[in-house]
Parts: sequence; C-alpha cells; structure tokens
Amino acid sequence: MKINSIGLFALFVILLSVFSSCDISRNIELSKGELNMPDEIADSLEVVTVMGEKIDSKLWAVHLERFYDRKITIMESVYTETYETDGRLKYSLKCNKAEIDETKNILTATGNVIITSESGVLKTEKLIWDQNTDELFTDVQFTLIRGDNLLKGEYLRTDMNFEKIDMQKVKGEGLLNAEEIEW
Repeated sequence: MKINSIGLFALFVILLSVFSSCDISRNIELSKGELNMPDEIADSLEVVTVMGEKIDSKLWAVHLERFYDRKITIMESVYTETYETDGRLKYSLKCNKAEIDETKNILTATGNVIITSESGVLKTEKLIWDQNTDELFTDVQFTLIRGDNLLKGEYLRTDMNFEKIDMQKVKGEGLLNAEEIEW
C-alpha cells in the first residue's frame, strides 16, 4: 500500500488539530463593565403600575436598556400617563428618549418633550423631572400653554401642576387678568 504525500500531509494536519485543539473546559471571563452592556433589554413594552385595585400609571416605550450596577434605565420613544385616585388622567409625558437615575429618582427627558396636564401643556427639547418632589426643570427653550396664554422662555423651574413657576427670558401672548396678578 502506497500513501501519497498529499494523504500523509492531510493525516498530519488532522492529528495536529486533534491534539492541539482548544480546551473548551476553560472559562473565559469577560467583564461586562468593559463592554458597557445592559443587564436588561426590552422592546415594545408596556408597564402598568397598580395601587390597590386602581391603575396608578402606564408607560409605553419602543426600547429599554437597564444597567443594574449603575442603576440607570434608558428608554426610547416614551409615553407615560399618571392617574388620579379617581381614575382621571393627572398628567402625561411624551419624549424621544428618557434616562432614569434610579438612585436619585430623576428622569431626564430629551427630544420633543411634551407634558400635558389639566393645568396646561409644556413643550421643550430637554427636561429634568425630580420625581421625589415632582419638580420640573429645563434650561433650554420651552413653551408653556395655559388656557389662552402662551409663554416662551429659556429657563423654567416648576411643579407638575404648573402652579409654582420660576421662568427667565420670557415672552408671552394671551389675556391678562389683573385680578390674578399679585402686584
């Protein structure tokens, strides 16, 4: 039996690969932190929170990424509604992106941010919402619509009901009732 050189070479390569192949029993450790990978990812989600038997809030988002170690949640294409105890809509928030700092309980909304409540509508490109105090803050241009009145400015600090308002660089349009102003 004559073995040609190609067959001998092929046999050598096969034996070499068998004896020098990788040991798959070894654990290869990858640091998730170095990869900056989220611990949780969800697409097309709806979250409903309930207090007792009543719906407290609803949240819809196209995409969610949650980082447990940093305690940060990032969502895209967000819409949320919060309800009164009698079931009426208290307010809603819509934005392109939201980042929640779970440690501080602060939501930063960016891109086409719109908050709607019985007291009015707030529109801006960036908004910080301290959920501990229900205080809203923006240092970029905003529009606040209350009834027939329209206010525009570049700095706003207010509550969710738009009752306590601190504004700067303000322009306004609308009806002025002198009885409502404290001189």
